[in-house]
Amino acid sequence: TGLIVTKPKDEVYAFWRKLENLPLFMKHLGSVTEIDAKHSHWEAEIPGGIGRIKWNAEIVKEEEGHLIGWQSIPNATINNAGKVSFKEALGGQGTELEVVISYHPPAGELGASIAKSLNPVLEKMIRQDIMNFKDYIETKYNSPASNYSTSSRSNTTDNPNIIRSEA
Repeated sequence: TGLIVTKPKDEVYAFWRKLENLPLFMKHLGSVTEIDAKHSHWEAEIPGGIGRIKWNAEIVKEEEGHLIGWQSIPNATINNAGKVSFKEALGGQGTELEVVISYHPPAGELGASIAKSLNPVLEKMIRQDIMNFKDYIETKYNSPASNYSTSSRSNTTDNPNIIRSEA
């Protein structure tokens, strides 16, 4: 999923890189606790309200200001991986993000069956989380480093190229 937010790239990257911020807009996440610079502990609600799941993850690729890539550690309860890339938006509109997140339940027939039924739910949930991020960073998060004022922002909601999804 890709989108443009009307905040400077360095500010958007710094907000996302502080993993403990993620539950502020990812409604299925109960918490993310940073263990050290590369490792974190995640807790999330299982879709449908049937329980909680916990796992540890590690940042496997990082290009400061440009890219964050992570994956769950081996033998985690759930296999989770993702990456977010950040680049200056064309025309100085803010920051263009490209977000890829995947969840895979434990192996086996039951896990495959659960995955098949939950994939559409997870995809919808992740897209909603990304839209929640756009709303949060643009309207609820105030950073003293931001030099974007409400009056100088271009109206990006009418531009069909701002939000796009990859199948």
